[in-house]
Amino acid sequence: MFEEIHEEILNKSYLLFEKNFSPEEIERLIYRFWEISGFLRDKGYRNDKEVFCTVSPPPNITGRLHIGHALQYTIIDMLIRYHYMNGKHTLWKGGVDHAGIAAQIVVEKYIFDRYGKNKIEFGRKKFIEKIWDWKEEMVQIMHIQMQYLGNLVSLNQSKFTMDRDVSEAVTEAFVRLYEDRIIYRGKRLVNWDPKLKTVISDLEVKTVESKKTMWYIRYPIIDPYENLENQAYVVVATSSPETIFGDSAVAVHPEDEDKKHLIGMNVLLPIVDRKIPIISDRFVDMKKGTGYVRITPAHSFQDYEVAMNHDLPIVEVLNRDGSMRRIANIFYKTGRKISDEFDIPSFFCGKRDLCLREGILKSLNHMKLLIGKERYVSRVNYNERSKSEIYPILTDQWFINVKNLKEEAISVVRDKKIKFFPKKYEKIYFSWMNQMKDWCISRQLLWGHRIPVWYDDDGRTYVGRNEREIRKRYNLCGTVLKQDQDVLDTWFSSSLWTFVVFGWPKRNNKDLSVFHPTDVLVSGFDIIFFWISRMIMMTLYFIKNEDGSGQVPFKKVYITGLVCDEDGKKMSKSRGNMIDPILIMQDRSYLEKISKFMFDSKNILHDERLSDIGSSQKIKESGQIRFGADSLRLTLASLSSGNRKILLDKNQIVGYQNFCNKVWHASRFVLNNITIHGEIENDQFPSKNDKIFSLDRWIVFEFKKMVSRYRATFERFRFDMVSSILYGFVWNQFCDWYLELSKISIRDTDMDRKISAEKTLLMILEGLLKLSHPIVPFVSEFVWQNINRIKNRELSSILEEPFPVGIREDDLKEEKNRIACFEVETIKRFIVFIRNLRSQFRSCEEKILEIIIFRFLELRIREIVRRYLKHICKMTGIPIIIDCNKQYRSKKSFEGLLDFTFSTVNLNKSGDIQKNIRNKIEQLDKEITVIQKDLKNPHFLAKAPKKVIEEKMRRVKDLEDAKKSLVSNAD
Repeated sequence: MFEEIHEEILNKSYLLFEKNFSPEEIERLIYRFWEISGFLRDKGYRNDKEVFCTVSPPPNITGRLHIGHALQYTIIDMLIRYHYMNGKHTLWKGGVDHAGIAAQIVVEKYIFDRYGKNKIEFGRKKFIEKIWDWKEEMVQIMHIQMQYLGNLVSLNQSKFTMDRDVSEAVTEAFVRLYEDRIIYRGKRLVNWDPKLKTVISDLEVKTVESKKTMWYIRYPIIDPYENLENQAYVVVATSSPETIFGDSAVAVHPEDEDKKHLIGMNVLLPIVDRKIPIISDRFVDMKKGTGYVRITPAHSFQDYEVAMNHDLPIVEVLNRDGSMRRIANIFYKTGRKISDEFDIPSFFCGKRDLCLREGILKSLNHMKLLIGKERYVSRVNYNERSKSEIYPILTDQWFINVKNLKEEAISVVRDKKIKFFPKKYEKIYFSWMNQMKDWCISRQLLWGHRIPVWYDDDGRTYVGRNEREIRKRYNLCGTVLKQDQDVLDTWFSSSLWTFVVFGWPKRNNKDLSVFHPTDVLVSGFDIIFFWISRMIMMTLYFIKNEDGSGQVPFKKVYITGLVCDEDGKKMSKSRGNMIDPILIMQDRSYLEKISKFMFDSKNILHDERLSDIGSSQKIKESGQIRFGADSLRLTLASLSSGNRKILLDKNQIVGYQNFCNKVWHASRFVLNNITIHGEIENDQFPSKNDKIFSLDRWIVFEFKKMVSRYRATFERFRFDMVSSILYGFVWNQFCDWYLELSKISIRDTDMDRKISAEKTLLMILEGLLKLSHPIVPFVSEFVWQNINRIKNRELSSILEEPFPVGIREDDLKEEKNRIACFEVETIKRFIVFIRNLRSQFRSCEEKILEIIIFRFLELRIREIVRRYLKHICKMTGIPIIIDCNKQYRSKKSFEGLLDFTFSTVNLNKSGDIQKNIRNKIEQLDKEITVIQKDLKNPHFLAKAPKKVIEEKMRRVKDLEDAKKSLVSNAD
């Protein structure tokens, strides 16, 4: 099979003769070649190799991979290829996340659209089965996407966060944390989504501006009125009158001169006639509202903190669905329920939202306690996924006590055991960790890891790995046990990711000991809080070094920016602005493969016809440029500058498509023009036995310097600079200069010069392909296989080749390298100088006919110009003559190194141009004839000094070159 695929690749060699390369023609074939070669499999650990391992963030099963995933996976794949070519044993562990809330929302919508039922009506078991079906189909699409991006990872060998072994690991982690008294159950104020009917994380709560109404309500003072100057009320301002039954106090600022005399008195809570105190707290803004603030601990996070500080009762008046309770529950901060419950007027019970609010306002108005209202703009909490307003609710949930966990997690980053790239994200990490509160890990969902807790009929709690273990441990043979209906937060299972993928908690786990801690984590800054910080905490707790200290999950964290849409908004499925990276590539075969999922009514994804899919026929007929994976990868790498936001523009991809074409054309030129096929090693050429000319020595030296810059920036995760360094060298130094200058060398009759140029061309091309491979793997692999064919090498991938090593100290000390660089850089500057001079005549009616150099201020400059005269004439398109025997009045100087003059001709008189060229050619012929007459004269040759003879021979050569240039201009 391997030989067949390789033969198929070589049969595509004709593509190198096409004007531009066609990604669709080679990419699928090359990826199949990597698969068969075993690069997607772990080939087994060898003790003689250094290890490089990374674990990628698992994408959610809610949808196809988007452009943000493509960015991260491109960088991970670059790291894997780079370190593999540097001789390391590499491992990329991938996987997929079950995405609790997000997946449930997507499948619940599908079930309602298809069957007209909600998840409860559909049934828990069948609902979960549908999510598994969804997962299977979505993973297949993700696998296809990963292949098209060129990633060396197999999703067939990856983990899913709901796999049986992962679920067992999650249960084990929960039980251990509970037994160590880190996990606890408590009554706390949490964010509640009334639409999804579940707790959501503080980090998932977004805010949006909304027009609201502020009502002003009187609370009667019930203490004696002495010294109150007839003040019978305090007036509070509120935007949520439906929660006033839950008030525990009214607060004023302790330094408010107009109100501090009321501190310690009591007011009567309207409608329910419950006495509450007036307290003082510095959180009150004296200049805002009326200066009196209601404290409603069960329905406001800020008020909850005030209640904790003042030991106020927490009064719960709303149910989870937002409706009014019949009886208000009252708790203290310890969670202990107290006996003085009070009944809520039956008129309000069961009502919710606007109906409840209107009823309370109507009652207040009837009691003459509602004295006014005004409209204002405020920010409202909402859930971006459900589009529902979020409000605080007091409920029993499972929490992780993070106090000790976060302290160690902070220290490992502070002590540089984990390094962030860019470093600025360390501040974000520290800021989050320092203010982190206990983590609520329970969710009221159907999809996810069931909490391993069981309850008996008396409400006693039992925590264990399974029901059988619990019954055996606690001798509960005949006791009825019911498992907790809640599931764990998705981020809880994800926090264990770097070690569960290696089989934890199995003992004597070789993979865990070899590959953990991993080397680099590539992730986005938006999940530093959700995922990275929690992974560090959990790994330090569960995985220990030999000395018993906590082990870090990774040594380095590279934070990518977020790929945003044209408006600068983060791309997400819920916003509907996601971009499928493969559709950017305009690959028709991809559309044909995924269409079976999107358009086949037998599949669960049949209704998931996203707007960016379109039809494959439209793509076929559009005539749009098909970029290919290499162009997209190079674009994404070039945008990885450390900025938070990445704005992707299609024109950028077009630019890097042109770069891929440039590599393609350069490769075609080299392979079509070399005649020597010997092996050349980057670190051995030029050797002491090789005769190498200055032009070739220059490009080799520049290449090695570039490799050093490339490696240094790659190791610092500056992939934008890596791309820029590679792009600049290929486009400028190699193609624009060396390739053009070498065209004369490879056609030279001097075989030493020709061989030197051909060896150098091939060596530099091979080196550039190796440097390009981590970023643009398809083009580099295809060209490499064609080089293997030409050089009759064994079948092997470019991945098996050693990565270029860069400049060495000996290279820097080598005098020949310094001389070569001086010569070529001087010639380059002179060519640019002449081109600029020529450009000055483009807007006028004259054209430079010839340039005559008549004075050199240094002998070495004269020799350099003579040696490269053909190159200069070709690169400038102007005949250049060296004539130091005459002096000219009109002159120009180049950097004080040489003086020259030039003649022009009128472009409007085409006949005169041809006539002038013919006259000039005749003059050159006459001078050549005169000099050749001397060189053919035996008496002259016998008597003239050798130096004079050599000078005349050089003069003839210069005149003949000038004549050729004039002839080409005449044509």
